[in-house]
Amino acid sequence: MNPEEVSRERYIQKLDMFRDQMGLAKVITGVRRCGKSTLLRQYRDHITSSGVPEEHIIYATMESDEFSHIKERDDLYSLIVSKGKTERIYVFLDEVQRVKDWELAIVSALVDTNADIYVTGSNAYMLSSDLITFLAGRYIEIHMLPFSFKEFMCAKGYGPENKSAALREYLFVGSIPVAVRQKDLESSNIVLKGIYSEIVLKDIMGRDNVRQGSLLERVSRYVLANTGNIISPGSLAKAIGHKNSSIIEAYLEFLHKAFIVYRVERYDIRRKQSLSSQSKYYCVDVGMRNALLGRSAADVGRLLETTVYLELIRRGYSVTVGSYNDLKIDFTASKGDEVKHIQVTAYMSEDVLLREVRALDMIGDHNEKMIISIDSWPGSINGIRTAEAAEWLFDDGM
Repeated sequence: MNPEEVSRERYIQKLDMFRDQMGLAKVITGVRRCGKSTLLRQYRDHITSSGVPEEHIIYATMESDEFSHIKERDDLYSLIVSKGKTERIYVFLDEVQRVKDWELAIVSALVDTNADIYVTGSNAYMLSSDLITFLAGRYIEIHMLPFSFKEFMCAKGYGPENKSAALREYLFVGSIPVAVRQKDLESSNIVLKGIYSEIVLKDIMGRDNVRQGSLLERVSRYVLANTGNIISPGSLAKAIGHKNSSIIEAYLEFLHKAFIVYRVERYDIRRKQSLSSQSKYYCVDVGMRNALLGRSAADVGRLLETTVYLELIRRGYSVTVGSYNDLKIDFTASKGDEVKHIQVTAYMSEDVLLREVRALDMIGDHNEKMIISIDSWPGSINGIRTAEAAEWLFDDGM
């Protein structure tokens, strides 16, 4: 591994959980440039370091000219079986969606060979309903996000003593690895704008034959500007002056499938029921949002909330946006039997603390309750833990 490269240990561990489970393809998904290709290469190196000989490995990047001849199912199948059908081999296929009917080749190889197969792709269309028909029961999805805060600090050379300064930069630059590695904010913004354009043109307009490109752009920018706000197709249509909320709903789904945004359902904690009419949307990367729209002091709270949401799903939690009577709970996060109710606020004051504590106090269960803010407020109040954002993000459970 390149000594300047950040090891994506969390995802390597996830892949290790399913290593040598034959008959299951490991499908790595995530937004463009989040590090999927790097992870695939790191995991290949991880496997070779464990003693697997190079001749038992196939590593193919479908964007490379070396593999430009692999265009269809039969080409891909022939590549996989080229190492033989009986000996254990490990197959790594980067950007496999470039191959027509790739999923059929994978299914055949899983049946016919002794291959442990790992593939990457840039968006959720890889696992659309048509593909799941062929791959049902034969794949594990590993969903990947850009850098965590700890990975960002590692990439930028920050020591643990500089967490607060690192968080300020993290909320500006974001987490896309190639943007994080730029020498200045201007270069980072140029890179992020390019990635955004590539996603919109290739993953949305190119795939879905979107004819109203300007409308898609308005929808996208509105959602990014309002990351962490409650949005419905009807309210968004009204906000941008468009009459057809059905088109707006379709465009929101396109953005979700391209991993530009994540949709989070609202949940009535007291009545224990989903409130499906409205959802919150969070951008996949605050740096991309800032590059496109700029950032002001008023945005800090929504950027921190977005960052906390992404970290929760990175840690494996299922997340809903809570409500209790007329009070709002930013997140209810669950993983197995573990449940946390979390409020996020940019900066703490006595009035803010009382407001956030009041909302959490109304919840009658005995699950953990906490408040996360950029500044510190020592101790706990009424059993509600307070956490400094930089410390909480850094302590990522790894």
